[in-house]
Formats: sequence, C-alpha cells, structure tokens
Amino acid sequence: MQPTEVQAGDNLPLEPPDKVTILWLLKHVPVTLCVAFFTLLLASFSFGVKTSHILLVRDLYGLKKTQSLEENAPSKSKPNKPIQQTPKSDAADG
Repeated sequence: MQPTEVQAGDNLPLEPPDKVTILWLLKHVPVTLCVAFFTLLLASFSFGVKTSHILLVRDLYGLKKTQSLEENAPSKSKPNKPIQQTPKSDAADG
C-alpha cells in the first residue's frame, strides 16, 4: 500500500490516538468546549454546595446540622471587652 496524499479541505475522520495526552487534547479540542466543560463543572459544584443547606438533602444523605453564621456571631447586646494592657515588670529585664 502506498500512502495517499491529503489535500487541504479533505474531510477525513480523525483517528483516535493510542493514548490521549494533554498535548493531543490541546491540539484537537476547541477552546469553547474546554470553557463549557469547566463552566459546567463549576456550576455543578456550586449547585451541590447550595443544596447541601436544604434540610431535605441533609436528611437524605445523613449530614449533620452545622451552625449558621448568625449562631456563631457574637451577641449584639453585649459589647466586646476592651483589651487591657498589663504593666511591664522589671524582673524580666534582669
């Protein structure tokens, strides 16, 4: 068999490689497909994080309840105590 010449514009099917490497992906996968893939990945992760706060989802997966930020926040009725400076002792100077 003799190799055939490939003309520009011939629509030949793309032969899959023996190994799919990062270099092969960079050469053959369009950028828009990569952007769409990572957008879908980020959206599904964000959706999972948001749905983990729904009580029904927590009950289905057996997740324990975590405290919300409002429960962890310091009480608004009691102000923080002021920091008091302690006097330096001369015993430390030797």
